[in-house]
Amino acid sequence: MIFKKVNHASRAGVIIKEFVKQDTNLKERILEVEDKWLKGRKGPQMFMSHIDFFEDHCGKRCFYAECNNNLVGAILLNRLEAHDGWLLYLLMTTSDAPGGTSEYLILSVLDKLAAEGCHYFSFGVTAIENIGEIVGLGTISSWIARTTFVLAKKLFPLDNRRKFWKKFEPRNKKSFTLFSSASIRFKEIHAIMKTVNASLTN
Repeated sequence: MIFKKVNHASRAGVIIKEFVKQDTNLKERILEVEDKWLKGRKGPQMFMSHIDFFEDHCGKRCFYAECNNNLVGAILLNRLEAHDGWLLYLLMTTSDAPGGTSEYLILSVLDKLAAEGCHYFSFGVTAIENIGEIVGLGTISSWIARTTFVLAKKLFPLDNRRKFWKKFEPRNKKSFTLFSSASIRFKEIHAIMKTVNASLTN
């Protein structure tokens, strides 16, 4: 399925290139893609970090998708020195991008990194299907944790992100949330929501 999407984008004329020099005009066009992408996002939103595509280009790489002389997508990578690899920091496409542009961007980047001998690439954090084992919390706090997670998955499109990344068959590693006490109160839930910048976009 993923290769069908990539072939569709390729046949539609999508070309993937890397931003390798300080071309002011190209930089402005990529920022326009960012602006269109941000304005196109509606409803409940979560994000782990703020968008700063060219604020600090050190340790970053940018690739972009072009179709019929128009920019329709871009992807930004962050260098992971500890693993001698890269983290997918941001992936975005415009509403008029041909189907499969996102997949084409990612596979093109993976091919490029593989050709360079890169052995580590991270898609970042995604939501799990269900909360696993809860240790150290009381019955009521455990119920609150599970209920909050279920509600968050329904309110925010967390499953969509996870399903999208599963196309690339990544290896998953668990992450954990630690609380300082054996009970969960509203302030703990509020702190988590603030950490992931939960908001509603009109």
